[in-house]
Amino acid sequence: MENNLYYTPTIEEFHVGFEYERLWLHVEPPMWGKETFYLNDSHIKLMQYSLGDIEPLARVKYLDQSDIESLGWVNSEKLEFTKDTWILRKFEDGLIIYKDYSNGKFKYPWLYEDSTDKIFEGTIKNKSELIKLMQQLNIK
Repeated sequence: MENNLYYTPTIEEFHVGFEYERLWLHVEPPMWGKETFYLNDSHIKLMQYSLGDIEPLARVKYLDQSDIESLGWVNSEKLEFTKDTWILRKFEDGLIIYKDYSNGKFKYPWLYEDSTDKIFEGTIKNKSELIKLMQQLNIK
């Protein structure tokens, strides 16, 4: 890819609602356009190709601060965010999400508070994966 802000998704990452960018070759000059994967004819054809065929045509932006904030998280410290009674810490390509049981009265550092439980720790590469995780954890 052009820089380290994007990566080429694997075929397994595609699901209904998956956000990615597609290279449009039929326009001059070719350009990247935002797409959301749905089961329409164009997307079904994309899925029928092998990864080698779609590799130069699809890319995904790595999860960044603007993506997290667009989902309602508030940046309270460097790469640490809050949303209601949830705490999110971003590192490299991963996240740790804590549930706070002190009624939103956060005290820093959160990691050492008795009133927090680690709910998730793992790799989240893009905004679509974070949306899916938030749905699974019922984070509104």
